[in-house]
Amino acid sequence: MKGFVKNGGNRPVFILQRSINPGVSISLEDAYLVVGKKSGKKQGVSFATWLRQGIFQDSIWEFYKEEGEAFFEEEPVREVSRTAPGAGAGKTMVRKDDDNTKKGITAQEIIDSDLVIAKQLIDKCKDKSVLKRALAATKHYSGKEGHMRYLLKRVEQVYF
Repeated sequence: MKGFVKNGGNRPVFILQRSINPGVSISLEDAYLVVGKKSGKKQGVSFATWLRQGIFQDSIWEFYKEEGEAFFEEEPVREVSRTAPGAGAGKTMVRKDDDNTKKGITAQEIIDSDLVIAKQLIDKCKDKSVLKRALAATKHYSGKEGHMRYLLKRVEQVYF
């Protein structure tokens, strides 16, 4: 099968079990070896059309028969499926504690920061275990005496 697909974008893309850098091409033969059985198509225009609509959907991909000769004349038609929610589908569920959001202040964050910022973090922190871990960790770092003194004061405030 003659032809190749070229990455016309400006970034490498991992597709068909390989990374294709900008300006690099992959032959249709190689693509057929990777996903030919999955397509259920025979080699030729039908397979190239299936690749274009299924695998290489992004506009950065350029299909060529030979260098300079385009495989397809027109731009691919992208079908957009629009679905409306059913009536009475229920209310939208919202997760209260998203894993992507920052949970809170960590002991390592307190230790790694400068004393001025550490004081602000320590004042905001109300978790006893975090304060105790930070206090224990200051003993293992040199130059963290200021952190240790301020943590001792804060632990006393939180406990009593």
